[in-house]
Amino acid sequence: CLAHNGKDLMVRVAEYRGKCGNFALSLPSKVKRVYETDLKEDVIKTFDQGEVTGMINPFEIKTFILEL
Repeated sequence: CLAHNGKDLMVRVAEYRGKCGNFALSLPSKVKRVYETDLKEDVIKTFDQGEVTGMINPFEIKTFILEL
């Protein structure tokens, strides 16, 4: 879905099995930058193009904004 700014895409990753784990998002080349945000879309971390990887905790929801 669209981010609050109306031009970037928002992606949410959710862990629903109650276990810690790793995740990876492979991104198309037209994505310029990725921001990990909180649920209000305040930036926590910035990633460059390519792949976003990380850890996710049990029942955690991670939000990413994809700048196109």
